[in-house]
Amino acid sequence: MQDPVYPIRTTRKRTTQRKGARKMAASPGKPAPRDAAKKAALRKKAAEAAKDAWKIIKVGFHFGDSRTRVAASKNGENLRLKETEFTHIVGTVKLKVPRGLIPKKSRVLYGEQAMKVLRQVDLRRPISMGLITDVKICRQFMNHVCSAIDAAGSERLWGVVSIPASAGPSEAQKVQRSLSTVLERLAIVPEPYLAAEGMQLDSGRT
Repeated sequence: MQDPVYPIRTTRKRTTQRKGARKMAASPGKPAPRDAAKKAALRKKAAEAAKDAWKIIKVGFHFGDSRTRVAASKNGENLRLKETEFTHIVGTVKLKVPRGLIPKKSRVLYGEQAMKVLRQVDLRRPISMGLITDVKICRQFMNHVCSAIDAAGSERLWGVVSIPASAGPSEAQKVQRSLSTVLERLAIVPEPYLAAEGMQLDSGRT
């Protein structure tokens, strides 16, 4: 009876392969310097964002016919604002008017303050029928509105703005240009969707 034939084991080659595999596992490829610097910058940015997350104030703006309504929350709790409605009136003080006739030292007045000194100011409406009429004036107006929410300017404002359903892309661009310097983040939503999401802002204009 013939003896069975067993395969010959190549122990030396296996050992060499194992050593090579261990060497590759022990010393993985080092990332490129640019990739490492990019990852470090992203980690630093994420850490800073997490650190200042408690400063975020989420604001909803509703552009009405004659007034803008505002609702704000921070850390999931609604903020009690001293003023929640802002009339769409910006008054620029005329050049020849003495400062003693103006209630404030500022050369720009808003809302009721501008209405009280009609003869001394040039009135402009930044928003009409929910649409922006002048980007520059609207930017001044929205700076005034946001200063009522964060007077110190130390918070991070994230905003949602409602625009009429009939507004087109050009109107969305006007909103972005008016608020890009005021808000850290901005979302533009058609008015019916904002009302449906329960933002505590009436769907009807005021």
